[in-house]
Amino acid sequence: MEKAQGTIIGFILITAIAIVIVSVTLFWAAPLLEESRNQIEIQRLEQKMLELHDTIEKTAAQQGRLSLPLPIGKGTINLDSNSNSILFKSQLGTNPIPCKNLFRDITCSDVLAGQGEGGIIGINESAILLERESVEFDLHYRFLTNSDESKCFRIKLAPGRQTTAGTGRHTVFATWLQENITLAPGLPTGCGDAANLTEQLVEFNVE
Repeated sequence: MEKAQGTIIGFILITAIAIVIVSVTLFWAAPLLEESRNQIEIQRLEQKMLELHDTIEKTAAQQGRLSLPLPIGKGTINLDSNSNSILFKSQLGTNPIPCKNLFRDITCSDVLAGQGEGGIIGINESAILLERESVEFDLHYRFLTNSDESKCFRIKLAPGRQTTAGTGRHTVFATWLQENITLAPGLPTGCGDAANLTEQLVEFNVE
């Protein structure tokens, strides 16, 4: 009888110790697992924003209509027509992300100093894709000139029926609307001394 009781008590003690060990392990591992999941999500978002840029560029070049699936696990996306930018904002992790331009042809410091608006076709991207905070993406379409700065070009984003979306499974539709040509004088600073500005008008719609 006493041997049986001892066996039961020993089993209970072993079980209790195992529960404590598992609990402590989970307590310390949970933040690491959460941080790992956040890093995976950030990498996924980076890829999606690059795909979104590619979709909009192809739409402007082909003068057609393209779509891109865009599942949002945590955050919001919206079009800022005033800055000609698509913004994505979320809260992933507790450590702020140092600002960086994913296209690497210009630094965040240059952009913040107002030096990133103009670029040259064939050398610079048509957009600047900044990543910062925890986590925020700013996909901004800028002015580009040809090599002799005689002509200026830009992708101009236009609002569709819905330009904002939150958590859920969405699809972004990019639709070419028209080409606009504006003659000098009075062209934007990013065009330098160009004689004219050609804009490909692309509608941004998220459903």
